[in-house]
Amino acid sequence: MEMMSFWAGTMTGGLAGAVFGQLIQVFGWLMRRPKISICFDESTVGCRVQKEQYTYFRAKISNTGRSTATDVQVLLTTDGSEIYNMNWAGLGSDMASIPSDTYRFCDIYRLSHTDREIRIESRSDAKKPEFAHGIEIISYIYATSRNSTTAKKRVRLSYSPLSPRDTFIA
Repeated sequence: MEMMSFWAGTMTGGLAGAVFGQLIQVFGWLMRRPKISICFDESTVGCRVQKEQYTYFRAKISNTGRSTATDVQVLLTTDGSEIYNMNWAGLGSDMASIPSDTYRFCDIYRLSHTDREIRIESRSDAKKPEFAHGIEIISYIYATSRNSTTAKKRVRLSYSPLSPRDTFIA
């Protein structure tokens, strides 16, 4: 009978130790994982960039977590049906890593100064929507990565074909 009690205590202690070890491991992963956020605002430096004959409207994707966000992709939808993979500014790619406490910019829209046309800056070959003149474009931006939760942001672009200065983001 004493031998049975010995094995029961050993098994119970071993099981409790294994469960406790797993809980500590999961808690540590939750504390260290990347935390992605999206900023698409006129007042943020870098969200509106003028280059030669274009104005780029960019989303600032930040990682405030304690580890690198890997394989981060930014997706855009304007009507809830078509999803576009967006380009990282300066990288020419739709996937990037974002180290802890840093950020990257992603091109969302490009406004041409010559023909006053606005278009989505996507790597996709899918047909992109044509925007009417003088409208508001409501879109949703998603930032997702292999090792973090997905961030979502509703964005608004007020588009004026008469003047690029009257086109703004919020």
